Amino acid sequence: MLAPEQILHAAMILSVESEEGIDEGLISQVQETLECDSEDHEAAMSHIENHRDGGDWGGRRDAVLHRSRERVREAMDNDTLPSSGSFSDELNGLVGEQADHEDIDPFAELGVASGGGGGSFGDNTVDSSDPLSVFMDDDDEEEEDLVDGDGFLASDSALNLDGEVVEDDVEEQEVEVPSVEEEVDEEPEEDEQPATPPNVAYEMLMSTCWIDGILDPAEAKLLARKREELGISFEQHLEMLQSMLERSS
Repeated sequence: MLAPEQILHAAMILSVESEEGIDEGLISQVQETLECDSEDHEAAMSHIENHRDGGDWGGRRDAVLHRSRERVREAMDNDTLPSSGSFSDELNGLVGEQADHEDIDPFAELGVASGGGGGSFGDNTVDSSDPLSVFMDDDDEEEEDLVDGDGFLASDSALNLDGEVVEDDVEEQEVEVPSVEEEVDEEPEEDEQPATPPNVAYEMLMSTCWIDGILDPAEAKLLARKREELGISFEQHLEMLQSMLERSS
């Protein structure tokens, strides 16, 4: 599930890259609907200004716009953003821009070939100072390889453009569904493990918090805040992150 800061960031990217440029009125409506504060807006804008590269996004424009459109669509589908009315029409117009790129495979655009690579991008070593560096693909699954000093993905970590990590988590939970009926009569046992829901919720949030190969300031702030709210220690954060990386490898 996407956090409000992620949705705001995606909407701002699409608005900035529209033909008319950023629509502050529309963005203000998005910000108000998501209950994001001015600090969230400033962090998202700072990230955009630092990495936009004149609209080229380090050669990954199509992939960035594709992911941003998907995030706004998802927010509208689950009613985090309105799916009807004039506001919704404006959002549909925003998401509908760049329609010519809808059928573009973002992995193909990034030069990442399934089953071991072969594109010019995949064959070259990328400088870790590149804010959107190193996309790796193995049988259509991206691997998250490195962790920075704060326990978050470093700039040369792999990009999960299609949210596959989240889907993996959901699939793991779905595998456990058959046992739900058996656990219905064992509700007291669930009560004996109060730490499980916060850990699962935090891990699922972590799996959605990186995009374009980097962790933007708004999402770093979100993780820190959620860690405090859920009572997750930094050591637990590192353990969960390590576990996620091992499962995806």
